[in-house]
Amino acid sequence: MATLQRKKKSIKDGQKLFDQFNRRYFGSRLPRYEIITDGPYYGGRCEPWNHRIYVTVKKSRFVVTLLHEMAHAAVYPNENHGPVWQREMIRLRKLGAPIPELEYKQYENRRATKAQRVIIEILDAILLNPKSPTKDVVRAGRRKYGLTKAELREMACKTLGHFRHLFNGTIPHNIVELHNSI
Repeated sequence: MATLQRKKKSIKDGQKLFDQFNRRYFGSRLPRYEIITDGPYYGGRCEPWNHRIYVTVKKSRFVVTLLHEMAHAAVYPNENHGPVWQREMIRLRKLGAPIPELEYKQYENRRATKAQRVIIEILDAILLNPKSPTKDVVRAGRRKYGLTKAELREMACKTLGHFRHLFNGTIPHNIVELHNSI
């Protein structure tokens, strides 16, 4: 029972930190986000479409990870770790946020490939529109990026391995459906 109470307290503290950082570094311009500290992801994840930030890291990385994800929320819908997000991280650091330079420097010169972008875009489309036929979403994504089935299938296989690691050995149904639809 004590463990459950400790988790609730950490969630509450995460929410307080979000509110404090939102006021201090973002001028309260971010909408209210739910901070989840025991979610299905290890590390951090920002879901701007449903106003959730997952922060499941060691206590020593909690603040940096929360600020990292808040920067994603601030620049949404811009690319993940591209120049817009990097500038936001630099801005936060200049304002005194406890962000080590390595936190954003590691993403310099790391661009997503065309196939990675289309996989991410397709997954987002599937998650946001679960009633849309997956094959139609995949076809539209392939057309948009000019990829062959073989190119997309190769990237999807690599991506599935990554998702298997993220989800502790299992792969969510919609990701398997995506792979089978390519």
